[in-house]
Amino acid sequence: MNKQSYDIIFYYPQHFNRDKKARNSFFSPLLAICKSNNIHYLVLEEPDKKTELARNQEAIPFDIYFYIILIFRKLIPTCIFKKKDKKEQLIGDIMRKITLAKFNAKIIITLSNSMGGFWRGYNKNARIIDYQHGIIYKNHPGYFNKGQAASNIFQNNKEVAVWGKGFYDVFEKNKKYYKNKVHILGYPQLSEKEKVVTTYNKRLIFSLQFVPELTIDIKKEMLIEIKKTLNEINKLSKETKPRVLLVNHPRHNYTIDLTSLANKFNFVSIINSDELIYNQDYLLHITFYSTTCFEMAMKGIPTYFLSSKKIRNNKIFIEDYNYPITQRNSITECIKLYHNKQTRTEHGYLVKEWSKYYFQPLDADLFLEFINKT
Repeated sequence: MNKQSYDIIFYYPQHFNRDKKARNSFFSPLLAICKSNNIHYLVLEEPDKKTELARNQEAIPFDIYFYIILIFRKLIPTCIFKKKDKKEQLIGDIMRKITLAKFNAKIIITLSNSMGGFWRGYNKNARIIDYQHGIIYKNHPGYFNKGQAASNIFQNNKEVAVWGKGFYDVFEKNKKYYKNKVHILGYPQLSEKEKVVTTYNKRLIFSLQFVPELTIDIKKEMLIEIKKTLNEINKLSKETKPRVLLVNHPRHNYTIDLTSLANKFNFVSIINSDELIYNQDYLLHITFYSTTCFEMAMKGIPTYFLSSKKIRNNKIFIEDYNYPITQRNSITECIKLYHNKQTRTEHGYLVKEWSKYYFQPLDADLFLEFINKT
C-alpha cells in the first residue's frame, strides 16, 4: 500500500472558486502559509455541475473519485446501516483500498461540511476540520440539531474552525460535544489594516441571494420585496435618489431573470459578484440575510435588512448577533438619514466595531499552532 502521506488535504466543492482568478479565496491564504512553511499539502476540488464558476488551477480535480463514490451510494443499500454516516464511512474505507491510500493525510480541512463521512472512513485517525464559510447560528442544521451537535459532526468526530469569537461563542453553548473542538482561526480575506470607507458616494449595494437550492416560492417572494424596495427608492427626489447595484450571488446561475428591473428603474444596474465591487464605497448595503453584511461592516458600511412573512432569516443578525443599527426606519428614511454625514459616520463606526467580534484577521502563527496539535 502507498505509504505517502500529506500533512493536510484541503477538500471543497467547485462553487467556492469565487475570486477573479477562479481560486478558492477561503483556502488560498492557508495554502500560502503552507507553501512558506514547507507543509506537504494537497488541494482536491469536488465537481459541481450546477455552477458556472471555473475550475481552480491550484486544485486537483476529484471528479473520477467523486463519481465512483456516487455509484457506491447507489449500489450500497442505506437500510443496512443504523446511521447514515456509517455508509459514507464504509465507502471511504473501500475507496482507500481502491486508491492504495493515495489520499492519506493527518488533517482534512473541508468547506461546507463536504464529505465528512467519506473522509472519516478513508482516514480513520485524521483530524477532520470544517472551516467556516458562512454564518453559523444556534440552529444551523450543519452543526446543530435540537441543541445538540449535528449527527454529521459527532458521528465523524469532526472539529470546526471559525472566523472569530462571536461564532466561537455559538458553540460554547454546547460544550458536551464541542468543548476543545472549536478553534478561532480568523477570516481569510481580512487583514489587520482593513481599509474603512470614509467617503460615501450616492450608491447602494444590494446583495442578492437567488441560489439554486431555494424554492421557487421563496425566490418569487424575494423578487416581490426587491420590487417594493426599488419602488420606494424611486419616489425619492433626484437629489437624494442613489444608484443601486444589484449584485448576484456567486451561485445564482441565472435562476431569476432581473432584466425587467433594470429596464423599469433607470437607477438600477445588475452585476455579477466580484471582489472589486465590494472594495468600493457605498452609502448603504441592502440584503435579506447575506453574510456580505459582515464584509460591509468591516469597511464601516451599514446594512439594511429586508424581510417578509416567508423570509425571516434576518432575525439571526438582529436577534442572535445583536446588529447595532435598529431596523425601524423605512428604506427611504434610512437613505435620507445617511445623507447626514455625521450620522452615517457614527453608524459606520458602530458596525465596524460590531464586526470585530465576529471577524478576526487570519493569523499565520495561529494556523501553524493549530495544525501542529496533531
